[in-house]
Amino acid sequence: MMKIIKLKSVLIYIGCIFVIKASFAPLDSLTGLKLLEAGLTKDSLVTLSALLIPLQILLPLIITKYTNSQFPLITYVSGVLPRILGALLITLLVFYAFSASEFGAMFYIAGLIIQILYSAAATMMFVSQMMFNARVSDVKMGGTYMTLLNTMINLSGTLPQTLSLLAVDRLTTSTCVGSDTVTSCYMDKETCTASGGTCSTETDGFFVLVTIGMCCALSGNGNSQKCT
Repeated sequence: MMKIIKLKSVLIYIGCIFVIKASFAPLDSLTGLKLLEAGLTKDSLVTLSALLIPLQILLPLIITKYTNSQFPLITYVSGVLPRILGALLITLLVFYAFSASEFGAMFYIAGLIIQILYSAAATMMFVSQMMFNARVSDVKMGGTYMTLLNTMINLSGTLPQTLSLLAVDRLTTSTCVGSDTVTSCYMDKETCTASGGTCSTETDGFFVLVTIGMCCALSGNGNSQKCT
């Protein structure tokens, strides 16, 4: 396994995948939490997620017909730009949620359509990635080679999500308005509210992380095309 990881081609491949996965990690891990913070109920969020389950089952079956090519990584890279577009639309949806006084039917319809587009691009990338892993894995090592690649790629997605959850509050700038004793809301929102003040967000860490992620995704897309 260590010999496989040390291969130059494997390191380049994992590095390219890591950049792309890390770019979308803030959006994937924080969107639901930000919508709840904006006032969307848990029931509504669960309902939207439930509506996507049949689609998530069918999408791989549909997309496989179009991703089964000799060059799966080219298909993978071609899904980056549509996914970036979907990410931008989701970000705008979250921004609108914070300014909306109530969530009407159009909000949920738009959210569902945007999430379908985003899921389609993400599924196309996932299926292409799995096809490439299966194609390049050495048959002499059985499933060890493919499992190693999948594990490294999964870590490329889960580790940045954990870091995003850790960084979002630290990148958020908010002040306590109306209180004489508390000035900052960082990790102390309850104290601000208890002292008669309200938290006013000046810079939201979610939008900072998503902006950085999208810039990295655009940069990583160009480098990934070189990798393919």
